[in-house]
Amino acid sequence: MTQKILSGKIAIITGANQGLGREISKSFVSAGADVMLCARNFRMLEETKQELNKLFGNEQEIYIKKCDVSNEKEVNALVVETFDKLGGFHILANNAVIYGNAKLVMYDQREDSPTHDVLQEVFLGESNYVLVQMPPGIANGYKAYGDKMVILANCASEPHDPDEIIRIDPFTKDIPYDWGLKHG
Repeated sequence: MTQKILSGKIAIITGANQGLGREISKSFVSAGADVMLCARNFRMLEETKQELNKLFGNEQEIYIKKCDVSNEKEVNALVVETFDKLGGFHILANNAVIYGNAKLVMYDQREDSPTHDVLQEVFLGESNYVLVQMPPGIANGYKAYGDKMVILANCASEPHDPDEIIRIDPFTKDIPYDWGLKHG
């Protein structure tokens, strides 16, 4: 049996009872992580835990805790309980604050990829929670739309290394995308 990519890792996932947080929980457990799931609605957390156990059996440790991440005492209690039950944590997936709507634009610049030079737009936000898994080498950017500011959760599967990222001018001719405002 092959080892799962997050085997031996422990994650705290906020907003884990619905939408994007629930999907992140499924992905992390599927990838082998032990998890502490939290959200404000405990009943929905129980349903999420039951769903995860049905999908993946009891291969990983899954704990749940009611927690409002805007309350410092509740967050401290969450961390203490995570240390008590799981011995600490490696990953924090803070998904409790998504707000507004955004357009994610991706462009595949990988020469050896079957989707080389393909451009894709994904609309995400309050009305369309999605989990996007993006491989290395994909140029990407976000743009808010609508009448609200956007707060997005970006959860990486590996620690960020600033030496691995290449910043690209969003208006370069190398990427065939127009970031201009369009009406209609």
